Amino acid sequence: MLRRAGGPVFLWLLLGPHADGWALTVLALSAITDWADGKLARLLNQYSKLGEMLDPAADRLYILATLVGFVVRGFVPWWVALLIVGRDAVLAVAIPLIRRHGY
Repeated sequence: MLRRAGGPVFLWLLLGPHADGWALTVLALSAITDWADGKLARLLNQYSKLGEMLDPAADRLYILATLVGFVVRGFVPWWVALLIVGRDAVLAVAIPLIRRHGY
């Protein structure tokens, strides 16, 4: 849940006070805790449906927040962000179709 809350904090730090160092720290902590959470879950052989839903949601929130922040600040051109979002949109449509056909 903390990782999900970190996305808006990251975006605010990047766009509000332009605290790039703190924004990078929040982003890095999110990546580290994401890795540690997955590693610990595999090590302890733990699994939950809620975790299966929330983990990718938190990842997508950070990707979207980072893209929005980088485009607004002029670090990344808008068309690059559009390509990344478009890739996720194609995957969102393709994965259920692929699963429906047994792959």
